[in-house]
Amino acid sequence: SMGFDEVTDWEYYYPSEDDDNPDDRQVVQPNPLLGGDQPKRTRTSSGAVVRVFSAEFVGRLGGTLRAQGMDSRIIIKEFSGTGASQLAVEELLSMSELQSELLSKTENRNNNDEDDIPDYDDDDKNNDNDWMIPRSIQDDRNVQTLLKELSTAPVLGILGQVELSNVEFPPNDFYQAFRVKPPSKWARWIVYEYQGFNTVATYSVPPSIRRSNLPPKRGLLGNLIEPPPLPPFEDRANYIIRGILQQSLEALATLHDTTGRVHRSIGRTSLILTTRQSQDKRESSSIYATNVNDLRVKLSDFGFSTSLGGSNYVDEEFVVRARSFGLSFRPKEDSIATRNFAMAEDLHALGFVILGLFLTSLANSEKGKTTTTILNMTDEDSLQRLLGDIFDKDMTQFRDFLLEEEDDVWKDLVLYLDKYDGWRLLESMLQAREKAAAAVGKNQMITARGLLQHPLFTE
Repeated sequence: SMGFDEVTDWEYYYPSEDDDNPDDRQVVQPNPLLGGDQPKRTRTSSGAVVRVFSAEFVGRLGGTLRAQGMDSRIIIKEFSGTGASQLAVEELLSMSELQSELLSKTENRNNNDEDDIPDYDDDDKNNDNDWMIPRSIQDDRNVQTLLKELSTAPVLGILGQVELSNVEFPPNDFYQAFRVKPPSKWARWIVYEYQGFNTVATYSVPPSIRRSNLPPKRGLLGNLIEPPPLPPFEDRANYIIRGILQQSLEALATLHDTTGRVHRSIGRTSLILTTRQSQDKRESSSIYATNVNDLRVKLSDFGFSTSLGGSNYVDEEFVVRARSFGLSFRPKEDSIATRNFAMAEDLHALGFVILGLFLTSLANSEKGKTTTTILNMTDEDSLQRLLGDIFDKDMTQFRDFLLEEEDDVWKDLVLYLDKYDGWRLLESMLQAREKAAAAVGKNQMITARGLLQHPLFTE
């Protein structure tokens, strides 16, 4: 089961002295950090729950997929309740537009794929229900074609949905099979391609902890065998930066450029780490994985996504967030500046995901005390507070702090980022909203596509 939180960042203002212009207020600086009734950030649970099931195609379609070396497994997400149902609607809308754009690029390609799909026995067409068979065969072929196309897409693809209002699940049978209660008849199931369950969140753990948690292996005499040492730091850093980070930016660029949509809820669980070839999807998230060519990153969770094609994305909450950066927008206003700021919010969110990934997976955390320090300061809220409130968004001060941390826990990471000017890339992402505000009137755009030209990826 999964849920989601609503995160609110609070900004405090002095009372307006101009009764005719109540919006003309000064921000309290520094922001009070007293807790209690003056919080900097609050989290509110949505109360909605999304259940996740693993399943597989069976019968003729499942057998055909396996015969072609394709994965017959699928993922089902169950959305129930008002909040979750709205998420499902937005997810379907976003993915229908995105997948249509992605698949339209293949329409003019020579369609030789059908030669690879086996013909079914013509005798099947001679039974009493022969009018049904061509449609079912074509449906199977469509699923196979869709799965092939989605496997290379930078997003987690959707195969369809199931309305449960007309489906009955015997409660006892369902509980015996899954050990959970059956779904409500008002629930909605969305069916996704299977790409495993490993995300940046599962990868963002100090490597010493992950190594110590590996299942023990024994030698011929029953003695415990120590897990292999970690790959060299340079190899792991290249995998994370030129693999996970680069493909994450490419996925976000595709979302922004191809469909003109923004994600609006990017987190560590939104980025799935999977493989290109192997059906063991766990390989890409192993601490020993260093082959970028076998990694594929897929963006998921589009329940809060919205289109930039109209003006609905500029709602009251958007206006309030923009105002804290000195931008004055009106609800329903659509302009280069509003689009720039909307995309910058995605880049900002991705920046904190990547910063947390760096500080955990590339930390030298062999000592227990060091590991505790890492875990206490690398969650998103702690990083937001550290960068925004303590170092006032100064990346140079933040870099020096990491370099001086005890046990040289981040020394290798700092020197690696120094070598490729990586701090400038992090600053561009973490301060994307500030840069979007500064670009107003200059006809400039802050884009994920532009960040892919950084020396971290090209040198």
